[in-house]
Amino acid sequence: MTGESTFFSSYSPCASNQKIKIADGSFSAIAGKGSVVLSPMLTLKNVFHVPNLSCNLIFVSKLAQDTNCQTIFFRSHCVF
Repeated sequence: MTGESTFFSSYSPCASNQKIKIADGSFSAIAGKGSVVLSPMLTLKNVFHVPNLSCNLIFVSKLAQDTNCQTIFFRSHCVF
């Protein structure tokens, strides 16, 4: 999920009634979804555009499953 619309390489608007529940318990509208290219080797698909988000969120388990990779966490970073 991201609040930044310029990250998308492809994009489709969502119905205005679709919302996500965020950490503070409130709901935010999903404006659209699409693909975000992180590198030539990695494209995230079905990324939600939620304009009210102030940070980007990646679901690590979904990323690992979709790309068939392992994730190793260190104190300061993680490696896929």
